[in-house]
Amino acid sequence: MAYCRTCGNELSVSSRFCDVCGTEVSSESINPLPIKKIALNRIIVGIALIIIGIVCYNHSFSVYEEAQYLWNHSKTLWDLGKQRDLTLYGFLYEYGGAFAVFMGLIFSITGLFKR
Repeated sequence: MAYCRTCGNELSVSSRFCDVCGTEVSSESINPLPIKKIALNRIIVGIALIIIGIVCYNHSFSVYEEAQYLWNHSKTLWDLGKQRDLTLYGFLYEYGGAFAVFMGLIFSITGLFKR
């Protein structure tokens, strides 16, 4: 089966243009897309997202510790403002890291089941 070089849509044998993107079908467009390479790239991106997510999630604990220290030992309003900012950063690291791990799992799993 032939695939469009621009969008990857499956082409019929008699078509002159791609039905999805409108690219003219030429002899170069007849070559099939390397599906296994796309699947491998998804798995690699997924693993990278998982690693980034774990690092961010683990970093959130040290940020929370510093915020808790400032809360317990604050002397000025500046310290309390910094504590509030650190709590927000910790929240972003924690849930951003969890989201990156989740997306990494999705990318990896979809890459495994690509045909």
